[in-house]
Amino acid sequence: MNAMDLIYGLNNVQDSYVASAGAFRQRRQERLPKRKLWLIAALIALTLLLVGCAVAYSSGWFQRVFSVRSDAPLSNQQIQYLESNEQPVGQSQGSLGWNIELKSTISDGTVGYLVFQVTAPNGTDLEQYLNPPTVQAKHLTPGNYSHGKKAAYSMVIASIGSISQEQNYMYLDGGAWLPDNDGQPNTVLYCMSIRCNRLYPERPMGLAQPFGKDISFRIRFMGVCLDYTDTAVGESIDAQYAGQEYFVDGEALAGLFCTDVLTDEEWDFEVTLDADNQFAELISQPTTVQARVFYYADAEQSTAIAKQEAIPLRSFRVTPFGASVVFDLPPDTNGASIFPDSSSQIYAVMKDGSRILLLDDRDKLLAQSPIVLSQLDHILLADGTELPAANIQIDD
Repeated sequence: MNAMDLIYGLNNVQDSYVASAGAFRQRRQERLPKRKLWLIAALIALTLLLVGCAVAYSSGWFQRVFSVRSDAPLSNQQIQYLESNEQPVGQSQGSLGWNIELKSTISDGTVGYLVFQVTAPNGTDLEQYLNPPTVQAKHLTPGNYSHGKKAAYSMVIASIGSISQEQNYMYLDGGAWLPDNDGQPNTVLYCMSIRCNRLYPERPMGLAQPFGKDISFRIRFMGVCLDYTDTAVGESIDAQYAGQEYFVDGEALAGLFCTDVLTDEEWDFEVTLDADNQFAELISQPTTVQARVFYYADAEQSTAIAKQEAIPLRSFRVTPFGASVVFDLPPDTNGASIFPDSSSQIYAVMKDGSRILLLDDRDKLLAQSPIVLSQLDHILLADGTELPAANIQIDD
């Protein structure tokens, strides 16, 4: 992963490692200031681990994690949804004093969530690394994505292939570490998200059911590490380019990112996700909205420049864990974001007046907490447009 890939990850907010090591990925880049890139890279490394998982605690597990993620207490309807759709698993593997158990899964057909309990040998305190005070401090990292790896190795491989140019899909994974509240400092939770996004945002996906019962997922943990940033090296880089905007990569970053390996043991799991598959389509005819459109900046189509403009929204399909968006795009574009700028916010507004934040994830949006479709009143877009949920058809 080079420096421009890191900027790509920051712009797209979510924990977006392509779920197939060495596979092709379309890069979409915006032109950004390059000052203190080492600090931005450190922030991304931590963000990739903290933002991607919206799992929680039904028989315990999914309600807990969504409660941590949400700004407001979960409603009774949300808790009921989680309890009704959680799929207990109970796969466990251990070696050399370490044990990882896949506790449970849940899926709405567009995203899947898994919760693992990680147990270290007695005397190891994992909980102290759960809430690092700064982005540079030591924090838990799956070995797959550690600084110590020369390249990231995806934790998730789909049985049908994790990426397809022909069918225009790619599976992405991300995760977050949380306390399990069992009173034992050597045990924590790792919550994983698996999403399926369009590889080329401007084209439709050819995969009808990315979480169908005929698709299984191999989950591989390649050890557990502590990643951190040597701030002295970062400050030295800043001093070298004082008063300038700069871009550093490769050998210039030597010694900046550091890793302590807690264990290099590997564990493999195999799982299918029993998806709920409910959705509600809110668009009956194209609606013009403000968006951020990505135009190719060169003939090779290797980079793109973002422009804010009004374009037709053709589909806005809501599911319990988020929404998918389809635009009528202008020619020579590399997709669009329904977030006009980086400060934009979009909400699912419920019938009781409560709001659920929707987070940017390429051609999808991820809900901060579950959306109970029967309780949805409307979607409030960043430009003030309301997409009413009156008279919607909820399909399974």
